[in-house]
Amino acid sequence: FWPEYDYNKQGWLYEKIGTCAGYISYRIDAAFEVYDLAISYDKVKEVIFKDPDVCKFLSEKAMLTGVKNTKKTPENVKKNIDDRLLSDSAASTAKIQCNPPYTDLAVVMCKAVLDWPNNQGMLNSQIWSIITNHTRFDGMTGESGLAGYATMGKSAIAQLCNLFVYADPDFVKTMYSRSKSLYDAYRFHVDLHCVDKYYPLLGDTSYFGHDWDHYPNFQEGAENLMLYELYEVTGDEDLLKAIYQSNNDKTQGCFLLFPGLPDIQKRYDRINQAVKDGRAFVLDSVRKDKYQMAVLRTGTGKDKTEVWINFGTNKTSHVHGDGMNIGIYYKDADLMPDNGYPNVAYGGGWSSPQVAWTTGTLSHNVVSFNNQGHSRTNGRISLWSIGDAFKVFRANATGTFPNVKKYERSLALVDITDQSAYVVDVFRVGNGPSGTYEKYSRSNIGEMTISGVKFIDVKKPYPAGTFLENFKQSIRLDAVWEADWAVEDYFDVIEYGEDMHLRLIDLTVGEKVFVCDTWLPPAYQMSSSGHEGFMLPTVITSKTATQGESVAFVSILEPYSKEPQITQAKRLNCSVTQDYKERDTNVALEVKTVNGATDVVILLDPDVTEGKTVEVPTDCGMIQTDAQSCLIRYDASGQPMMIRASKGTFVKIGDQEYMVNKTDEPTEFDLK
Repeated sequence: FWPEYDYNKQGWLYEKIGTCAGYISYRIDAAFEVYDLAISYDKVKEVIFKDPDVCKFLSEKAMLTGVKNTKKTPENVKKNIDDRLLSDSAASTAKIQCNPPYTDLAVVMCKAVLDWPNNQGMLNSQIWSIITNHTRFDGMTGESGLAGYATMGKSAIAQLCNLFVYADPDFVKTMYSRSKSLYDAYRFHVDLHCVDKYYPLLGDTSYFGHDWDHYPNFQEGAENLMLYELYEVTGDEDLLKAIYQSNNDKTQGCFLLFPGLPDIQKRYDRINQAVKDGRAFVLDSVRKDKYQMAVLRTGTGKDKTEVWINFGTNKTSHVHGDGMNIGIYYKDADLMPDNGYPNVAYGGGWSSPQVAWTTGTLSHNVVSFNNQGHSRTNGRISLWSIGDAFKVFRANATGTFPNVKKYERSLALVDITDQSAYVVDVFRVGNGPSGTYEKYSRSNIGEMTISGVKFIDVKKPYPAGTFLENFKQSIRLDAVWEADWAVEDYFDVIEYGEDMHLRLIDLTVGEKVFVCDTWLPPAYQMSSSGHEGFMLPTVITSKTATQGESVAFVSILEPYSKEPQITQAKRLNCSVTQDYKERDTNVALEVKTVNGATDVVILLDPDVTEGKTVEVPTDCGMIQTDAQSCLIRYDASGQPMMIRASKGTFVKIGDQEYMVNKTDEPTEFDLK
């Protein structure tokens, strides 16, 4: 069959012929098969031709099938394998086109097995090129699918380098010296592991609400040698923890794929030393500017709060319409899961309406414009201010929709105690054509209650293939209204958290509010058993913008267990002192908590206030500042306790003025 069998002409995929190139299997699987064939052949080629039964067996098969290559001699057999398997595969990359860099991996292995002595120099250069080209996105290839496709690049590079470490013990060190992004590839999934339990289900990966409690190290630990070699170069013990986690939380047997590896016990001892105080990664807030994800982190032990955001739509494949999508983890619960891998079993494969819905914009916790999907564009962080009790992120992704210049999300993670926190979420959109923006908010599987809104049943038109239903529209809104999702632990993944909730306190001005149900299709395995998926209670807030106008969606997201910690919240006036006009996109909030504290949080729009002073009247006195982000915390008697501010020059409380650094680095004052 090989190489004449043409999968595109003879293979059956997604219920039809002519879907995909390949050899005997479609091109994705073919790349893995070519690699395995090359490796297997290399292990036996020194002895296989000495066995007389090989030529006898193969020549008899040749006679039966009438092929021209009779394979009567060892030379005939070798030529058949070299020419028809290895050389043809290396030259026919369209038939083995795979997730990067597995096509490169297969080609390199074919060339190495064909003529290692003469190809060594060329292959070393090619391997360095593979590492450089496929780690450009903070160590990633650029594919989405965070716990799946996004891991494939580092896995392939590890498999490739593993083979050459035996020939050259300094091979990884040499490659690292030439490309520091090699380390980034294996650090990435350390940094993005959230509350010791989850990876954000960005793009095509896993399924809604599922956990992932260890470092993703596929191919039965094929990355372990690479992780250890990079530990020796960098001293990063988290890489040793990654080995331990992915080996079922033990050291014994973690190098079984590498027979003959020296100093095994020494390696075990080092791994055990790295995990003696625990197997979890100890992580700070992190940003990945090229992959365009960030995580804000606070809390201790099992009481962490972590918020992730995908601030760009720049991923190269397996992507969703998820620019500025966010997720929240609290304790060990995922309170805003992403959709995960689409179910391709509805007929039509990847072209079905169900797949389009799962991967589309309106099914994510983002903002849409006139019901359009997201375009591919780059997001850029404009504020990254990470303090002790106040952590602020802001990014804009111009061009997410055609001619829309502002698609900007700000998140402020504010500590209440060392066990609880809340998130201020300001989503500014506009400065483009006139139209309607809609913001979608959903939590995990569970029940939602709404207070402060009166609804009527309505029909709401959307484009075909939009799986939203049971609409209600607001006819009366309080200035502050709330939605509260009580999470059902449907997949039995929450072990520590009890009675988990996500609370949304909305402080948007001039919006319409809709509630409805969002259909989440079942995973493929679930639908095979007759499961029809889930209906997720959904809040839609809608605002209309005129041409060139920007508007803001403002809310507080409070994750909590049993009882909320916020007792009251309201929006404060925030006017620029030059003209004393209110701007919808400048945000000042007052938040009261059960411990008697009152927080004033100020998040300014950089496009209208940079370098300008705003004035915010509060019950505790007047505040003036030009800081882009600011937290002032008052005690129960109304006295200021702390100030956290960044990207400005001053904060003035009453008559007392405090100087602020004009950088992202927060200026911190503890007044009590």
